[in-house]
Amino acid sequence: MTAQAKPLPMWRRPLREQLQTAPRMKSVTAALLAALVLNHYVVIGPNLTGSLPESIFVILKNGKVPERGGYVGFFPGPNRYYADNRFFVKRLVGLPGDTVTYVDGVFHINGVAVAKTNPTAKDGQALVPGPVGVLPECRYFVATDHPDGYDSRYQDIGWVGCHQIVGTAYAFP
Repeated sequence: MTAQAKPLPMWRRPLREQLQTAPRMKSVTAALLAALVLNHYVVIGPNLTGSLPESIFVILKNGKVPERGGYVGFFPGPNRYYADNRFFVKRLVGLPGDTVTYVDGVFHINGVAVAKTNPTAKDGQALVPGPVGVLPECRYFVATDHPDGYDSRYQDIGWVGCHQIVGTAYAFP
């Protein structure tokens, strides 16, 4: 009398056999590999703050700076409201060589008003206006049209440097 060997469960079989015997597994494996590869080049995420009118953004991790008026993805650096590893997406309004001025609660780029400031945040903490002057090489002024946007108009974020930029961002309504 011979005892029949029990077949190994699928998860204990060699990967090649798993892929051959489970067609659905091929799809799952392909999707996971695609996600890993895409994650190296792309970030897709929702706009959780409402500071921009669009609801979903795709950031190409190419380190490139968009043209004036385009969206840029960047790490804001340490600040009091968001984790250090959180991406921000803002509109690029000031480029190196532009002059940033602050008059009566409004920031101007080359004399054109771009963003109004609030004296305090929603939680009541004081907000200190960001830097002014000529934007040096590799420094950018980013902002949104939203009155409560948290961006270059405040010292916590300030001018965004090249080392903070992740890449160009694209919006999906």
